[in-house]
Amino acid sequence: MSKSKKIAIITSSFNSEITVNLYDGALNTLLSNDIPKENIESFWVPGALEIPFVASKLAKDKKIDGAIALGAIIKGDTNHNELVSENAYSGCMQVSLNYNIPITLGIISADNLKLAQVRSQDIKADATHPDIKQPVNYGQSAAKALLDIFSLNL
Repeated sequence: MSKSKKIAIITSSFNSEITVNLYDGALNTLLSNDIPKENIESFWVPGALEIPFVASKLAKDKKIDGAIALGAIIKGDTNHNELVSENAYSGCMQVSLNYNIPITLGIISADNLKLAQVRSQDIKADATHPDIKQPVNYGQSAAKALLDIFSLNL
């Protein structure tokens, strides 16, 4: 049962105007699904590339049963965003497979700030606003995915 699982939310502080909403979406989703607050540990790291390291350390020390990785990588003038995205994603996958724990990704890789904002809306947003069909928050989606994986009882 997921209520007894220890969960880490590992969030990049880079692009915090986006990642704070991702974090809130993930945390609120876990709490609203009866995950006790004491079973949730939050870690803020400088950037997306540091997420796999923290996940690996926590998994190696058997401090967590699963993790939610959150970040916002926005394209700039070079292809640096592609390198960061690819390595953050593959690093999380490697940790997940090496330590046999689920790590779900709420790491946004967007061409611009506006697209990142669309994917990191405040989940308390007014869904009746004509420009917003339904609030979208990749942190919320990543938390739901982790809970779904736990429900498989593997």
